[in-house]
Amino acid sequence: MNMWLMIFMGVVCLGLAIFAFVGGYRLGLYRRRERLDPDEFRILGEEYEIRMRILLDENKELCRRWNVMGKVIASLGTMREKQKFFLVAARLLKENLSADYTAVLSNVGEKYELAAADGFYEGTEHILHYDINDPLISYIESNNEPIALTPRDRQFKTFELITAKIGEVLIMPMKMGGQMHGILIAARNSNRMKFTGGDKVVISYLGNAIGYLTKNIELIEELEGRTLKIITGLAKALEQKDECSRGHSDNVATYAVMFAKHIGASQEEINTLKTAALLHDIGSIGIPDRILNKPGKLTDEEFEYVKSHPMFGAELLKTLGFLKEELIIIMHHHEKFDGTGYPFKLRGNQIPLGAQIISIADVFDALTSDRPFRKAFGMDEALELMTLMSGKNFEPGLLNRFIEFIRHQLHSRRMASYDRT
Repeated sequence: MNMWLMIFMGVVCLGLAIFAFVGGYRLGLYRRRERLDPDEFRILGEEYEIRMRILLDENKELCRRWNVMGKVIASLGTMREKQKFFLVAARLLKENLSADYTAVLSNVGEKYELAAADGFYEGTEHILHYDINDPLISYIESNNEPIALTPRDRQFKTFELITAKIGEVLIMPMKMGGQMHGILIAARNSNRMKFTGGDKVVISYLGNAIGYLTKNIELIEELEGRTLKIITGLAKALEQKDECSRGHSDNVATYAVMFAKHIGASQEEINTLKTAALLHDIGSIGIPDRILNKPGKLTDEEFEYVKSHPMFGAELLKTLGFLKEELIIIMHHHEKFDGTGYPFKLRGNQIPLGAQIISIADVFDALTSDRPFRKAFGMDEALELMTLMSGKNFEPGLLNRFIEFIRHQLHSRRMASYDRT
């Protein structure tokens, strides 16, 4: 019985083996693979060649970008004004990523604000402002690599509010020492190709470089701000030595800034003018006290000492390495329209406008303040005296505008509108 069972089992196993072999043969498992015909080889070769050309073109484009970016980044490193720096950065981002829209967001404490943009429509500015606790900011902070967002991503929701058909957004955090100082944003329209791996490499490089340079500008601003406070404090301390000149620089700054606003100067020009006015007599530190505080008339030799104070001031500020525009104004604030001023006897439009404004404000405050040898003139009397100086000390048109401004603004008690902070 056992023998017949063993024979039966053997037959079954043999049958299964034959069945498996035949099935495998039909499936082609034991047949030799047929050779590719020439057309198939040609198609594969063409596909390979196309792919290689694409890779070579991408590599050439990346090399071109590196060369351009290296030069631009080097030039960015010389910039000291943050707003201009961000504008150039946004433009650089747009050009090198072939983007339709770019933006640079800056960390300003509890939020990220739009610092500069290129390509975005007007009215977008308020959209690209984020609270520091915004989910999108948290998502960006958690990454050190570029983030690509499309309409399918929930983090894309903010960009749907922008009046543009954006198809993809590329975001790069600008980090220094583990802290995020800003954000780079690049976007393309929905009908454009998606960002490539090379684009992500580019925005990563720019994010690191711009972040480093931004931090560098902030440190320089902080250092310059502290230095300016020290110098301004020194100038005020110098005034305290002479009872008659106390508050003079503040007064000159007040008149100069108010008048500059009145004639439509830019905020940058106003800031420069204010600093120059506060420091316009800093060169007096090089004049002996016996001359500065002399109650009577100065001798010719003593007056030559006094005439050197614009140059002393310019040389002092020159050693600081900044305040270049202010330095020029301070150097020329005693030049006269007819060329009889000092130190270089400039005439007419050779005198910088800022220096002309401070010169007018300087004389006006001097006339309306007490001096050891006379009492202060009244406002109207001082303006009449200045009218006599038209064409000699001052450019007639500018002086007339100042007199008109004083009579209509200061006379009506509008000085309170000036914020000295």
